[in-house]
Amino acid sequence: MIPVSRFQKTLLEWHDNYGRKNLPWQHNPSPYRVWVSEIMLQQTQVTTVIPYYLRFMDTFPDVQSLASANLDDVLALWAGLGYYTRARNLHRAAQKIVSGFDGRFPDTPDQLASLPGIGRSTAGAIVSLAFNQPAPMLDGNVKRLWCRLHDIQTWPGESNTEKRLWQLSEKYLPHSHCRQYTQALMDFGATLCTRTKPKCSACPLRQHCSAYRNGTVPLIPVKKPASIKPVKNSYWLILQRDSGQFYLLKHPPAGIWGGMWAFPQWQSRHALESYCLRHDIDLQRIQWLNKQRHTFTHFHLDFTPAVYTGPLSTLEIREDSGQWHHFAGSLPAMPAPVKKLVQKLANGSMG
Repeated sequence: MIPVSRFQKTLLEWHDNYGRKNLPWQHNPSPYRVWVSEIMLQQTQVTTVIPYYLRFMDTFPDVQSLASANLDDVLALWAGLGYYTRARNLHRAAQKIVSGFDGRFPDTPDQLASLPGIGRSTAGAIVSLAFNQPAPMLDGNVKRLWCRLHDIQTWPGESNTEKRLWQLSEKYLPHSHCRQYTQALMDFGATLCTRTKPKCSACPLRQHCSAYRNGTVPLIPVKKPASIKPVKNSYWLILQRDSGQFYLLKHPPAGIWGGMWAFPQWQSRHALESYCLRHDIDLQRIQWLNKQRHTFTHFHLDFTPAVYTGPLSTLEIREDSGQWHHFAGSLPAMPAPVKKLVQKLANGSMG
């Protein structure tokens, strides 16, 4: 077992030589900038996040501008990153910081964890990276490091295992150089102790790594017990006018696509066709496309698009949450599969 002080020293020395130091949020690591980056990085790779982060900062440079923004504008900037609850929570948390903390960013893990979308690990990361204060964090990279260092052969998401991992995060936590240490932990897992093809030959901790010594590195971390994702079916009605417009409904605030715009959808073909009959939409003119799949964390969504094109006079749909949009105009925030279909509509490649 490596002594705590030696682990800290080794990790910091490695980071001095090989750590990432030019990520956008590392320049002027204010609490706001660090917070936005940590939320975006949840379940999303750094390379994917960077362009979204830069656009987000250009539009909402501080917590006040984010708090006063329209949620539609926030979601529009988020479109494509997925896990849209993160964006809604970010907006709600900004409003809470302005109203409940007088615009001052909370600086303790408990205060941060009281905000929407911030859990224990994210709170610890913000305290360490933004305020340079000691606070444990436990993201996927750190879980993998602890599991390999101690040859933990149980699934990290299992409650007893997670409890042990938090204990290790607290055990190795230094009381100085907190920002560098936390960044080093994340970088070590992201670039060296990677999930696949870890660079053990270049690892300065390998002589202290129980998994390396026991030959179990490829087996760790243990995968989540297999489960079959349920499949949900959906039927989407794509209405487009000859004048170059298409129709979208805005989803209610809650839910996976809360607050975003999508095609009208139903759980059965019969329900979609009943809607068409009520609105004098000729079923014979509907073009049914092949079923497609979009996968979420907990289920598969199989959706079947139905395309109807008609003249302006025959498509007078009026619903409180619905709007016609021009292909050439400014588009609202849409989930990735909806945006993909809209792009095909605009290019005339729906067949």
